[in-house]
Amino acid sequence: MSSTSKTPTEEPKKKKKKPSNSPIQVQHGDTSQQISEAVREAMSTLYSPPQYYTQPPHGQYTPQPVHTTDITSMLQSLTVSVQNIEQKLSTLDNIEKTVSYIQDKVIQLELKISELDSLKQKVESIEQSTEFISEKFDEWCVDKQTINDDVKSLQDQVTRDSITLTHLQQDSIRLNEYMIDQRCQSMRDNLIFTAIPEANPEGGPEDTEAVLKTFIKGELKLDPCIIDFKRIHRIGPRKSQHDKNIKPRSIIAKFNVTTQKDSVKRAGRELKGKPFRIVEQFPDEIAAYRREVLYPLQWEARKHNKKAIIVVDKLYVNNVLQNTPLPPYRLPRSQYISINRPRLFDT
Repeated sequence: MSSTSKTPTEEPKKKKKKPSNSPIQVQHGDTSQQISEAVREAMSTLYSPPQYYTQPPHGQYTPQPVHTTDITSMLQSLTVSVQNIEQKLSTLDNIEKTVSYIQDKVIQLELKISELDSLKQKVESIEQSTEFISEKFDEWCVDKQTINDDVKSLQDQVTRDSITLTHLQQDSIRLNEYMIDQRCQSMRDNLIFTAIPEANPEGGPEDTEAVLKTFIKGELKLDPCIIDFKRIHRIGPRKSQHDKNIKPRSIIAKFNVTTQKDSVKRAGRELKGKPFRIVEQFPDEIAAYRREVLYPLQWEARKHNKKAIIVVDKLYVNNVLQNTPLPPYRLPRSQYISINRPRLFDT
């Protein structure tokens, strides 16, 4: 067997693998898969059989030097690579957090944008409503000015009408007062005789003048022949005399001569203690005022032994006119004549 032939135990020489002295580079933007492959490559290089070791030929042994420098540089390179990987991983974590935060913000922004779209629609609707309200407000301002002018005109008219109404009210009261005075003047010669029995209680005709003259002669002790009557009649409808509680109707006598009326009135003193009475006739308004206001004041004055006389609707105590409450049918004297306005009636 020649010396160049291979022995059975001889193994083919393995090709030396030159170790890489440069650190594992991880480019910016590598994925996690690329990082894993770089780690596996470094680990396989670390744990692979030493490159300086080769099996010698049979019967021969030549020791090879151990290159510790290569191992140290490889470990340093691996350390740097691992540190770079850790930095990249931490950077990726931060990027992931940032991306997640940005995604949340984008979602929130999308929600805000959708809300803004809704708000935009609402704002447009509000603008339309505002324009409508503005138009209506302008119309209302025009209408308000017109109404204010109308109200002012009405107020002026009401003021004028109020003055006119006040004048009319005064004129009405004065006219009523004038009519009451005229009625009082027409009644100044009238006397009312009460409680004189009727001659024909059953409803037959009655000579009222004869009945009155008989009463004057018998009760007042006056000569009725010298008294001149203008009119004599009873007041009100005839009443049945069967009921004893029904009083006879009063008699009204109108005298032609005022002095004769005064004489008959003074003779009424003869009726003291009797059911008969002789009173002057007045309009209902004056009669009510005398009854409700003047008579109580007259009686109060007479209790103090004062001379109290009632003349129509005025009270005199010891010949002094008293300041009694104003009758409701009369105006205060200060209102009788308005400024720049002539009187309608002169009394």
